[in-house]
Amino acid sequence: MNQDFEKLRNSNLDIEDIRKIRDQIKNIKINVLLIGATGVGKSSTINALFSNNGSTEPVAKVGENANPETINTHSYHLDNMVIWDTPGLGESKKKDQQHQKKIIDLLQRKDEKGNPLIDLVLLILDGSSRDFGSAYKLIEEVVAPNLHDT
Repeated sequence: MNQDFEKLRNSNLDIEDIRKIRDQIKNIKINVLLIGATGVGKSSTINALFSNNGSTEPVAKVGENANPETINTHSYHLDNMVIWDTPGLGESKKKDQQHQKKIIDLLQRKDEKGNPLIDLVLLILDGSSRDFGSAYKLIEEVVAPNLHDT
Protein backbone atom coordinates (compact mmCIF):
# COMPACT_ATOMS: atom_id res chain seq x y z
CA MET A 1 0.00 0.00 0.00
CA ASN A 2 2.87 2.37 0.74
CA GLN A 3 4.12 1.74 -2.80
CA ASP A 4 0.71 2.73 -4.15
CA PHE A 5 0.82 5.99 -2.24
CA GLU A 6 4.36 6.60 -3.47
CA LYS A 7 3.19 6.12 -7.07
CA LEU A 8 0.40 8.64 -6.45
CA ARG A 9 2.84 11.10 -4.95
CA ASN A 10 5.14 10.83 -7.97
CA SER A 11 2.31 10.97 -10.53
CA ASN A 12 0.85 13.95 -12.27
CA LEU A 13 -2.30 13.77 -10.13
CA ASP A 14 -3.06 16.78 -8.05
CA ILE A 15 -4.49 16.61 -4.54
CA GLU A 16 -8.05 16.97 -5.83
CA ASP A 17 -7.62 13.92 -8.09
CA ILE A 18 -6.28 11.94 -5.16
CA ARG A 19 -9.26 12.99 -3.01
CA LYS A 20 -11.66 11.83 -5.74
CA ILE A 21 -9.95 8.43 -5.84
CA ARG A 22 -10.14 8.21 -2.04
CA ASP A 23 -13.85 9.08 -2.08
CA GLN A 24 -14.54 6.49 -4.76
CA ILE A 25 -12.84 3.81 -2.67
CA LYS A 26 -14.77 4.85 0.44
CA ASN A 27 -18.04 4.46 -1.48
CA ILE A 28 -17.42 0.89 -2.65
CA LYS A 29 -19.84 -1.37 -0.82
CA ILE A 30 -18.40 -4.68 0.41
CA ASN A 31 -20.68 -7.59 1.34
CA VAL A 32 -19.26 -10.06 3.86
CA LEU A 33 -21.01 -13.36 4.56
CA LEU A 34 -20.36 -14.92 7.99
CA ILE A 35 -20.80 -18.68 8.17
CA GLY A 36 -20.05 -21.38 10.72
CA ALA A 37 -21.48 -23.78 13.23
CA THR A 38 -24.08 -22.83 15.82
CA GLY A 39 -22.56 -20.98 18.74
CA VAL A 40 -19.12 -20.21 17.24
CA GLY A 41 -19.52 -16.45 17.54
CA LYS A 42 -20.87 -15.12 14.26
CA SER A 43 -23.29 -12.72 15.95
CA SER A 44 -20.72 -11.90 18.63
CA THR A 45 -18.26 -10.98 15.88
CA ILE A 46 -20.81 -8.58 14.43
CA ASN A 47 -21.38 -7.02 17.85
CA ALA A 48 -17.63 -6.61 18.33
CA LEU A 49 -17.30 -4.84 14.98
CA PHE A 50 -20.12 -2.45 15.84
CA SER A 51 -18.80 -1.78 19.35
CA ASN A 52 -15.51 -0.68 17.79
CA ASN A 53 -17.54 1.74 15.72
CA GLY A 54 -18.99 3.49 18.77
CA SER A 55 -22.16 1.42 19.28
CA THR A 56 -22.83 0.58 22.93
CA GLU A 57 -25.77 -1.77 22.40
CA PRO A 58 -25.43 -5.18 20.73
CA VAL A 59 -26.92 -5.10 17.23
CA ALA A 60 -27.09 -8.87 16.71
CA LYS A 61 -28.87 -11.15 19.15
CA VAL A 62 -26.60 -13.80 20.64
CA GLY A 63 -27.86 -17.23 21.64
CA GLU A 64 -27.35 -18.50 25.18
CA ASN A 65 -26.41 -21.96 26.43
CA ALA A 66 -25.88 -23.26 22.87
CA ASN A 67 -29.43 -22.24 21.91
CA PRO A 68 -29.21 -20.66 18.46
CA GLU A 69 -30.55 -17.15 18.05
CA THR A 70 -30.05 -16.56 14.33
CA ILE A 71 -32.69 -18.44 12.37
CA ASN A 72 -32.72 -16.41 9.13
CA THR A 73 -30.05 -14.48 7.31
CA HIS A 74 -29.85 -10.87 8.38
CA SER A 75 -27.76 -7.96 7.12
CA TYR A 76 -26.04 -5.29 9.21
CA HIS A 77 -24.66 -2.10 7.69
CA LEU A 78 -21.38 -0.68 8.97
CA ASP A 79 -20.02 2.23 6.94
CA ASN A 80 -19.45 0.81 3.44
CA MET A 81 -19.66 -2.79 4.63
CA VAL A 82 -22.73 -5.04 4.71
CA ILE A 83 -22.28 -7.98 7.06
CA TRP A 84 -24.57 -10.96 6.55
CA ASP A 85 -25.23 -13.13 9.59
CA THR A 86 -26.38 -16.66 8.81
CA PRO A 87 -27.90 -19.44 10.88
CA GLY A 88 -25.38 -21.81 12.38
CA LEU A 89 -24.96 -25.37 11.32
CA GLY A 90 -24.82 -28.45 13.52
CA GLU A 91 -28.28 -28.61 15.10
CA SER A 92 -29.74 -31.38 12.95
CA LYS A 93 -29.41 -32.70 9.42
CA LYS A 94 -32.80 -31.26 8.41
CA LYS A 95 -32.04 -27.78 9.81
CA ASP A 96 -28.54 -27.85 8.32
CA GLN A 97 -30.03 -28.46 4.87
CA GLN A 98 -32.41 -25.51 5.36
CA HIS A 99 -29.60 -23.24 6.56
CA GLN A 100 -27.26 -24.35 3.77
CA LYS A 101 -29.95 -23.38 1.25
CA LYS A 102 -30.05 -19.88 2.78
CA ILE A 103 -26.27 -19.60 2.42
CA ILE A 104 -26.41 -20.84 -1.18
CA ASP A 105 -29.17 -18.34 -2.00
CA LEU A 106 -26.96 -15.50 -0.75
CA LEU A 107 -23.92 -16.79 -2.64
CA GLN A 108 -25.94 -16.93 -5.85
CA ARG A 109 -27.58 -13.52 -5.42
CA LYS A 110 -26.50 -10.72 -7.75
CA ASP A 111 -26.22 -7.01 -7.01
CA GLU A 112 -27.87 -4.23 -9.06
CA LYS A 113 -25.02 -4.41 -11.62
CA GLY A 114 -25.34 -8.17 -12.12
CA ASN A 115 -22.22 -8.99 -10.11
CA PRO A 116 -22.16 -11.51 -7.26
CA LEU A 117 -23.55 -9.84 -4.13
CA ILE A 118 -21.13 -11.50 -1.71
CA ASP A 119 -17.54 -10.27 -1.92
CA LEU A 120 -16.07 -12.22 0.98
CA VAL A 121 -17.07 -15.36 2.90
CA LEU A 122 -15.74 -15.43 6.43
CA LEU A 123 -15.87 -18.82 8.13
CA ILE A 124 -15.93 -18.46 11.92
CA LEU A 125 -14.47 -21.42 13.80
CA ASP A 126 -14.54 -22.35 17.48
CA GLY A 127 -10.90 -22.52 18.48
CA SER A 128 -11.67 -24.85 21.38
CA SER A 129 -13.17 -27.47 19.05
CA ARG A 130 -11.18 -29.93 17.01
CA ASP A 131 -14.09 -30.52 14.62
CA PHE A 132 -12.72 -28.95 11.46
CA GLY A 133 -14.36 -31.63 9.31
CA SER A 134 -17.68 -29.79 9.47
CA ALA A 135 -16.02 -26.55 8.38
CA TYR A 136 -14.22 -28.29 5.52
CA LYS A 137 -17.50 -29.91 4.43
CA LEU A 138 -19.23 -26.52 4.50
CA ILE A 139 -16.53 -25.02 2.28
CA GLU A 140 -16.38 -28.01 -0.06
CA GLU A 141 -20.11 -28.67 -0.45
CA VAL A 142 -21.75 -25.27 0.04
CA VAL A 143 -19.35 -22.38 -0.51
CA ALA A 144 -16.95 -23.52 -3.25
CA PRO A 145 -19.58 -24.85 -5.68
CA ASN A 146 -21.55 -21.60 -5.41
CA LEU A 147 -18.78 -19.07 -5.91
CA HIS A 148 -18.98 -17.10 -9.14
CA ASP A 149 -16.12 -16.74 -11.57
CA THR A 150 -15.85 -13.02 -12.26
